[in-house]
Amino acid sequence: MRATIFGLMFHMIISIINAFSETHIVEVVLLVALIVSIRRSKEPSPVPEPPSDSVRGVAFFSIETTTELKGLAILMIVLSHIGYFLVSDRQFLVPLSNYAGVGVDLFLILSGYGLVATALRRPLSIGKFYLKRLARVYVPVLITVVFFLVLDFFVLHKTYPFKTMIENILGFFPNADLYGDLNSPLWYITPMLAYYLLFPLIFWRRFPLLSALAMAMISWWGVKYVGGSSTFFEVIFKLYRFHFVAFPVGMAIGALVNQPPVFITKLIQRLTPYFQKQYLATICRWALIATASYVFIYMYYHPTYGQSWKREVVASLITAGAIMAIFLFKKINFKILYWFGLFSFEIYLLHWPLLYRYNFLYGKIPAGMATIIYLGLFLGVGYLYNRGVGRIFGKKKQKG
Repeated sequence: MRATIFGLMFHMIISIINAFSETHIVEVVLLVALIVSIRRSKEPSPVPEPPSDSVRGVAFFSIETTTELKGLAILMIVLSHIGYFLVSDRQFLVPLSNYAGVGVDLFLILSGYGLVATALRRPLSIGKFYLKRLARVYVPVLITVVFFLVLDFFVLHKTYPFKTMIENILGFFPNADLYGDLNSPLWYITPMLAYYLLFPLIFWRRFPLLSALAMAMISWWGVKYVGGSSTFFEVIFKLYRFHFVAFPVGMAIGALVNQPPVFITKLIQRLTPYFQKQYLATICRWALIATASYVFIYMYYHPTYGQSWKREVVASLITAGAIMAIFLFKKINFKILYWFGLFSFEIYLLHWPLLYRYNFLYGKIPAGMATIIYLGLFLGVGYLYNRGVGRIFGKKKQKG
């Protein structure tokens, strides 16, 4: 009987009553959590650093900031999956659910940026890169795939084609069927693994910006030519097409920030005395935050859904850029976002099967309350999963 009930859930969207009031519950709780978790930033605002012999740059994107951005990104993705694909009324969680694509772009941009920044400061051989960087992406994915294969078999008596299981175990996810795949959001892992495989082969430490351009060209070639002619890309071609440029953009940002061209370095040195004046630095910071906020609001009220895919790509990148600018120049930290960001990868790997196939809250308690409980649950499960997988690498993530 239990297996039958779970089986019916495979194709069942959960009904919801009064989506607006349930959304307000989630908004209020998240707002309170943000306010309560506010801490004054210990990191200085981005200021120029004197160039060294090997790496020139500016003190952009502290670990605190990038982790908070990852936390925001995972909330965008999870809330979007709930609002658009789990419940019957798509007004639930609007506007919180409108930014899944932006969240994916944020993850890809931050990944590209992080790899370049690390490669410039602590270069690794190709072999060591694969062991230290690629393995940290692939091993949790492998464990997740095996875990849900076993769990689905014994709890739901659900099996998958042998070919599909082997593909997923290898990190190859050629479909994005939320209701039929083992773990549909893992479509993202295939291009991510491809980027990680390519990165040490094409990254040129002396010319990181050129490396970003090369990655963009390879990505474009894959999307336009391989994707246009291959049955593999037939189902998820649209998803790849929308996000293929974000990782190279992150690489380009990492190159410009950590090893800018000489003329930019000289310009920064000339401007540094002016920005060391407190009043001028404050005016510029607030002007940049206001401009980024205006761009974000403008993009919300001028959506590009249904227009050309190029417009959607540009709009998503602009929105992601505006969010990054706001986080870059703010002088407060949101500890709740930091914690979600710290375990964002684990939450991404686990959230959809737990929400859809193993749901035990939606349909039984009000949807707003169920959403808040699930977010807390994902945070706890992400922490435990991180601790468990971390033992494989002999290292735990830093606590806040």
